[in-house]
Parts: sequence; C-alpha cells; structure tokens
Amino acid sequence: MSSFVHSTTYNLGRFHLGLTIWVTRHHRPFTIVEDPELVELLTSLNDKVSIPLARTVSCNVQEVFEASQKCVKEMLKVHVHYLNPAQSDG
Repeated sequence: MSSFVHSTTYNLGRFHLGLTIWVTRHHRPFTIVEDPELVELLTSLNDKVSIPLARTVSCNVQEVFEASQKCVKEMLKVHVHYLNPAQSDG
C-alpha cells in the first residue's frame, strides 16, 4: 500500500473534479467532503491534500453542469439533421 501511495502524484484540479463527479454520480450531499472521518482518511493518504468546502463542491457541480450543457448543445447542432430532418434543408 505504501508503495502505491508514494508513487502517485497529487493534482489539485483532478482531485477536486474527482470529488465533484463522485458526489454527483452517487447522489452524496455536498457536506460529505467535510466529514471528519473522510478528511482524516484522505489526508492520511497524502498530507498535502486540499479538501474543498461543501460550498466549493456545490459551485464545482454547477460549473461542470454548465460546461457539459454547452458541449451537448454544440454536439446537437452538428447533428440537427438527424434529430429534425425538416431543419436540415435550411
């Protein structure tokens, strides 16, 4: 276990995104990131870890949603003729 922990690299952005995805996909409350046992567990793996506040995770969820929404909108524009053949003529 210790060889695994020492061979990994910590990336703040990747960690925050991972927490955001985990909280969202598994319907966890934002406050779970402030749970003392979870904080202790994460900091025991890497004492340099920066655990965001619940409010930050909430903002991150909104930011990911908005970015995803824009991407989906652009993907749908490219394929509009498959979704609505009447609009592909003009």
